[in-house]
Amino acid sequence: MSLLTDLVSYWNFDSNLNDSLGNYNLTNNGTESVTGIINNGRDFVSADEDTMYNYDFNDTVYALSIWFKPKTQITAGGTTQRLIAFRTTATNQRFLNFGDSTILATDETLNILTGTSSDYGRTYIRDTISADWHHLVISWDSVNSKYKIYLDGVEKTTYAGSGSAGHAVLLDNTNCIGMGNIFGSSSSHLNMTIDEAGIWSRALTSSEVSELYNGGDGLAYPFEDKKIGPFPMHLRE
Repeated sequence: MSLLTDLVSYWNFDSNLNDSLGNYNLTNNGTESVTGIINNGRDFVSADEDTMYNYDFNDTVYALSIWFKPKTQITAGGTTQRLIAFRTTATNQRFLNFGDSTILATDETLNILTGTSSDYGRTYIRDTISADWHHLVISWDSVNSKYKIYLDGVEKTTYAGSGSAGHAVLLDNTNCIGMGNIFGSSSSHLNMTIDEAGIWSRALTSSEVSELYNGGDGLAYPFEDKKIGPFPMHLRE
């Protein structure tokens, strides 16, 4: 299946914040254009309220791919950094965070958090994340009703929140997308550079995740510049 199939939005951040598919252009609030994994990306400063957002986003997120480069190493129990928020209502929000959510666990480095403050569902990983470029994919696993989390092309072991809600639920019924500390507290600022973000209305396979990772080089929309080779040289006798 082509990576273009059921692609909802793709932001390459090269010259602006427009969606390459024309569906959900983002509005900028403080982020700056810097060197990305492919051409340019967007830089967020931890001391500022840097965000990018679209208040008309209305799609179900079955898969999401994004490149990111933290400015400092992310370890278990570290400061919360809000990467993406998918707002549903003021009391029912869905977040993709780095660091400790401070809710039901303190050993996470990246978490998907859904629900209400009385009982959040959460799917998270515990892997230390270095201050380098990394490729992140979350992809819905309909068999087990939870998101798979891939980091740099590898599926990671995930853990569920200890509350009754268990794993984070599907990111649906959204009416907004925000990147950075939107709808967050003053302590949840994003302190990193991001690039090449895409959302699909279907799950991605492990092979497609590897294709997007592309050996660490990344693969930008329309997904045509895959790394090939090197090819062996054959000498003619």
